[in-house]
Amino acid sequence: MKEELRKHKRFKINQMCEIYMGREIYIPIKGINISDGGMSFRTEESLAINALVQFQLAIHIGEKSKTINCQGVVRRFEPEEDGWSGAIEFTNMKDEHKKLIHEYVKG
Repeated sequence: MKEELRKHKRFKINQMCEIYMGREIYIPIKGINISDGGMSFRTEESLAINALVQFQLAIHIGEKSKTINCQGVVRRFEPEEDGWSGAIEFTNMKDEHKKLIHEYVKG
């Protein structure tokens, strides 16, 4: 059996957003799951490992909805049958946004 290497609990999401790559380049992605440390996603566009990205997520906790500005680094990117899958590690997050994500993923 393969040992679990993940540091954080994952929470399934189904959210469309766009990552900003700089120079007015936006790439649509579909968020698959999120954790305290990052987010996995699918896309039809190719991305580079270690690319710096920015994006916004809508987080719903109870009846409240918050938009979180996220920054991250692409840590995994692999071809799939119908596009690409990847993972972004969060970086330079505001403490209040980290707390919101933590509250969201703990359920």
